[in-house]
Amino acid sequence: AFSGGRLKLLENMRGPLLAFMDDDIVLAGSTAMAALGRRAMDLADDLGWVAPYCVNAGGARGFLKDRPHYSPGGIFAQDDVIRNILLEYYNNNTDVLDARGPRERVWELEFLTELFPSLGRSIEVQHETVSYHLDYDGGTRWDLMEDSLLAATRRELNRLVAKYARATTPR
Repeated sequence: AFSGGRLKLLENMRGPLLAFMDDDIVLAGSTAMAALGRRAMDLADDLGWVAPYCVNAGGARGFLKDRPHYSPGGIFAQDDVIRNILLEYYNNNTDVLDARGPRERVWELEFLTELFPSLGRSIEVQHETVSYHLDYDGGTRWDLMEDSLLAATRRELNRLVAKYARATTPR
């Protein structure tokens, strides 16, 4: 139900800036979202995403290790290109967090991390704005280092970028 939930949120959120949050992510301090929002506004037309530094992030163990990456609570820009890509992505794919679905899965964090740079948009991790992933005892439920997961995610990313980005001009 993870991908279906994201799809339902996206269908109902049409604004230029969006933030997805997970139930096991906590932002530190009452000003964290305000700081992310201010930075997103500073980046304006160049914004892809700006995300908090996530402590205990699953990505620290997988493909995203030692790379700036999107994390829940991050703010990303939504225009027609991004909206169309994400609507199709969540409608047609099964994420590693989905309880049911086909064997071939994709990984949302990898997808969102790579989507915006592939379209020439900025990404930034705000190290002074911290979030915490509270799933400390859960261990790795799926292998974030599995080559087939990375390949499936990047294949879908490349397909959707080619489909939607070529039909439009940059913002």
